[in-house]
Amino acid sequence: MATVFRAPSSLPLPDFNPTTWREDEEKYLRALADLARAQSPGDELVGETLRFPRGDGHAVYMVWKRRPLQLVWIELGDAWRVEDALIRGLRLADVDAKVRQAKALRALFSRPREASEATPV
Repeated sequence: MATVFRAPSSLPLPDFNPTTWREDEEKYLRALADLARAQSPGDELVGETLRFPRGDGHAVYMVWKRRPLQLVWIELGDAWRVEDALIRGLRLADVDAKVRQAKALRALFSRPREASEATPV
């Protein structure tokens, strides 16, 4: 069973800037992950983000603590949220699987394709 919290007020959300918003959000997420990992050194799951499709975007949460499972709601972009029942029902195994899937997808789509893998036209 997971509990959701807001991000610490010591780390204010970035103001929206139409030219630098992506970099500002990435910097904020790195700082928040560093803060989470400082509380649980060595725990690879802490500081990872979970994304749930919602509307025209995603509800984003960060793993804050493994036991008891605590997530931080990421209030960036449209600040989508998922239903409380979904969060309460999350198990550590679910979170671990979702993080592994996201990492596998990032690795799959970030590697350069070799000429032999190129799709013929």
